[in-house]
Amino acid sequence: MIDVKAVKIYERLSVLSQQAYPPNTFPRKYVHCAIDDLRDAVQAVEALQAIGYDARDIALVACWDFAQALERSYQQQGSLSQAFAHFIDAGVDDVYRQEARRGHHILTVHLSSFEQIEQVRNLLAPHHAHLMKYVDTWTTADLIR
Repeated sequence: MIDVKAVKIYERLSVLSQQAYPPNTFPRKYVHCAIDDLRDAVQAVEALQAIGYDARDIALVACWDFAQALERSYQQQGSLSQAFAHFIDAGVDDVYRQEARRGHHILTVHLSSFEQIEQVRNLLAPHHAHLMKYVDTWTTADLIR
């Protein structure tokens, strides 16, 4: 028997993921997290949109698209900005690359203010988000391990 709900979720993720990732590998002023289950990931996106986050500020990249999206992001950057970003990110990209290899989906949310960190963390946690990090210009903070 075909799980119609699972098919709809897959179709929705195909639209959301589109093998795209924000132009910078790990853009600043974003919350990044991994979510194991596809349904939880899509529901997290819907919950963010329900409280007013713009779809353009949310990126959900399916595990099967993540490596390609990350590679494309690196190619779009110049070598100097790439080296600088790698120095600042200190392995953050490797953490999420490993999660994608495990079949987990990667969700990022752009924040317009520092005060939104707690709101986003509290909203994503019930959707089983883990390895949640806030990446700012010069710092990275673990929100949920």
